[in-house]
Formats: sequence, structure tokens, C-alpha cells
Amino acid sequence: MTLSALKLLKALGARLGWCLFGFLAGMLVIVYLWSQTRPELSFWHDDEARYLELAELANLDTASWPEYLAHEELQFAALNRLLAKKVKLGKSPSAPWHRFSPTGSGNPALYPMNGNRSYWLRAAQKPRFKAVLIHGLTDSPYSLHAIADDLHAQGGEVLGLRVPGHGLLPGHLLNKRWEDSRAAVAMAVRGAIRDDPATPVILVGYSNGAALSVDYALEALRDERLKQVSALILISPALRVSSLASFAKLQLWLGKLPGLDNLAWVDIYPEYDPFKYNSFPVNAGQQIYELTQAIQARLNDPEIRPLLSAFPATLIFQSAVDATVEPSAAVNDLLLKLPTHNNQLVLFDVDQLAQAKGYLKQQHQNLLAQLANAELPFDYTLVTNPNGDRTISAIQRAAGSVVSTQQVLNLSWPENIYSLSHVALPIPASDSVYGKKRSVEVPMHLGGGGSLGERGAFIVSMDQLSRLRYNPFYPYLQQRINRFVDNLTANQSANHSANQSQE
Repeated sequence: MTLSALKLLKALGARLGWCLFGFLAGMLVIVYLWSQTRPELSFWHDDEARYLELAELANLDTASWPEYLAHEELQFAALNRLLAKKVKLGKSPSAPWHRFSPTGSGNPALYPMNGNRSYWLRAAQKPRFKAVLIHGLTDSPYSLHAIADDLHAQGGEVLGLRVPGHGLLPGHLLNKRWEDSRAAVAMAVRGAIRDDPATPVILVGYSNGAALSVDYALEALRDERLKQVSALILISPALRVSSLASFAKLQLWLGKLPGLDNLAWVDIYPEYDPFKYNSFPVNAGQQIYELTQAIQARLNDPEIRPLLSAFPATLIFQSAVDATVEPSAAVNDLLLKLPTHNNQLVLFDVDQLAQAKGYLKQQHQNLLAQLANAELPFDYTLVTNPNGDRTISAIQRAAGSVVSTQQVLNLSWPENIYSLSHVALPIPASDSVYGKKRSVEVPMHLGGGGSLGERGAFIVSMDQLSRLRYNPFYPYLQQRINRFVDNLTANQSANHSANQSQE
């Protein structure tokens, strides 16, 4: 190569380098300007390191359930002191509805029950079963409190876990790893079996809590140190999230640069909900993506597959329309990968008479078509109104069968509801915060926006305010859970009696 050619290549390389530098610099300027248009962060967006008194228990791998509850007492006391201090410093939110105002109607401490905290419902006598309830991402134990009360009334001992990073400040999710949640679930199961390992244990998981339940069940198949649970009840399970979540690491990196800290958040919304964070950090999406990837890797692992015959019996509730998770994942990413026939899926359809039906996106039809008339390795129930009126029926098909039966339920489809939502399934219509009617017991009611007016007038999206927050068909969900638990305990008793007779 001649000297002139080398000089030409060198000059070309320099120009390309300057072009690349200019492009990256321009992109950073654009990102910076975009970040300046986003809402400002507040003290509740600070990470756990800023408020050490609110930090989670460090040794979850060895901690006991009573230790977790005792530490939680200290955390919530510290939160109350922090909010009081912010008032004295003049940094408390001024909105009368704010969650982080000591007198705000969204402050959970003002409610009859602070649903952000873990709970332990002990049985009056020897429990028929133990249940560990695990809520979803940015959520709290409150979302499963109705199911907890139902299970307790059925003779169960119930532990409602507050997953680490939740119930306190949204910023606590900035650096939380999904493995922390895994350790907390194992700790709660240890608490459930502490002195009674023979009683069956059920994991009840909602959304991300459902993924954590599946994760625990898979881990227990190969780790003898973990107690194998007898059954899973999964509600709106987060088993697959958008592949775009895999690019979250870039935004996480940008959020660490000076002046760009608000880029560490997907959503920065006013915190008006007493029992759920409205702001959503990028890291939370990254962690649920990594959790679902880990689950799929183990389900496809040749060493794990032979063990799946011992996977616990699973009951899944899912809405056909779900803006948070992919509904088909419950089928394709779990149920069809389990070799046993003792699993069940209950799918809630859209309203077949809704005036808005013609405006609905049709992705849910793909799942309904996949399940229609197919011979499935699990029991399948579609809750719908198929007969040209508002009467609700449960169309059921047993595992391995192509024959369906139709059971008319004592329920009807409400005229103003076109579908269920991701957040609605575990909440009854009677719930005082998220239910159908306002209750004088609580300062704030979030059961769905019915107000009409001009667009853009609210400081939060009307999509948030109008999202269905309760399940009008909750009685059927409760009935199916009770039947599932009754069958489980009956089988356990029969097996125990058979073992005793053989001895």
C-alpha cells in the first residue's frame, strides 16, 4: 500500500471518528433535552441507600418469618418519622390526596388496615393447609387480602408477604434484584412450615408474584433444601414481558449520568394510590424480564424436564385482555410445558355485547382460537356471555377432551365494562378502596373513573383513572379457588390414610 493511500485511509478514519463523536454528542444533547421535559423527582424517588432506616433485612437467606415482621415494624416507623421530618422542612407534598403527605387521603397509615405490610393470619386450630401469598411488582400485600381472608375462612393459615422494595418508597426498587424477591419467598415458605412440615403449602402469586411462585416451584424440584409446595394459584401471571425490556440496561446507564437521573424511571406519576406505587423504575422492568428469562431457561433445561412431572398442581386465572402481561404466556410458556394433567386455566373473555367491542384490538382472539376445540393437557374454562345476553356462563373442557360443557352462573356482565384488566382479577367489587362503590371507611376510592369532561384536564392519564380495578366475577374466582383447595386437601388426607394403612 502506497504512502498516499495510507494517508487517505487515516484521514477517512479521522473523519468517521469525528462523525461518530458528533452523532453520539448530538444524541446525548437530545436525551438531555428530553429528560428536562419529564417530571422532576422527589424524595420518594431516592434509592434505599438514602434512607438506611428504611432498608430491607439483609440476611433473607437465613432470616425467619418473625424476624422479617419485626424488622418491617422498624421500617414503617422510620417511614412515619421521615414523612414528619419532611413536613418540618417544608418538603412534604402539598396535594391533599398524596400518599406521602402525613395527612393526605392517600396515606396508607390513615386506612383501617395498612395494606402495604406483611400479615400473618393464624388458624384457630390445626390448619387444613398453609398459604403464602405473593403480590405483584410496584404492588403491595393489599391486592391479595380478599383471597387471604377467604383462605383463612376455609381453615388455612395464611402468610401475606410484602416483597422487598415494596410498600415504602418507590425509589427502593431502583437497585433491587429479583433474587432478593426469590430469597424472600423462600423465607416465607420456611415460616409457613416452621413446625408443621406435613401440612400442604400453597403458593398464591399475582402478576410478578406468580412468576416468583413458578420460580420457587422449579427451584424446589432440584434443591432439596427447599420445601416442595403442593399447589400454585396464579393470577394474571407475568410469565412473558416485552422483548424491549432487554434494552433497559441502556436507559439504566443513562439514568446514572449527572442531570439525567429521571431517565432511571419509565413512569413518574403522582403517588395518589395508597397501596401501589404509580411511578415505575426502569430497573423493575429489567428485573421482571430477567426473572421470566430464568424461568424459561429452566423449563427448557434437559436436566429439569424429567422433574416436571413433580411440578405442583397449578390453577391459573387470566383475563383475555391484559395490558401488562401477555395472556398467551400462561398457556404457551407454562401449561403446555408441564407434562401432567392436573392443571387448570380459567380465562375471562371480553363482553360479547359491548358497544365498544368493535373498537377493541383483536389480539385476544388469537388465544381464544388456539384454545377453541383443542385437546389440551389441562382443564380449560372460558368465562363469557355467549348467548346474546348478559348472562355469564362457564364453558368448561376437561384435560384431554374436545367436549365442552356450559354452566350458567349466577352472574351477569355489567353494562359499563367491556373487559377485565390485569389489576382487576384478585379484587372483589365490595373492596372499599378499589371496588364498585365508595365506602365511608376509607379516605379515597379508586374503583374507576366515571367523570366526564375535557381531555388533558387531569394531572394523570385517564387511562389510569378509568382502568377497571375490581373483578365483577370475583365470586366465581373464589368458588374455583375453594374447590381447588378442597380437592388438594382431600387428596392429601387420602394419601396420608393410605400411607398409614400400609405401615
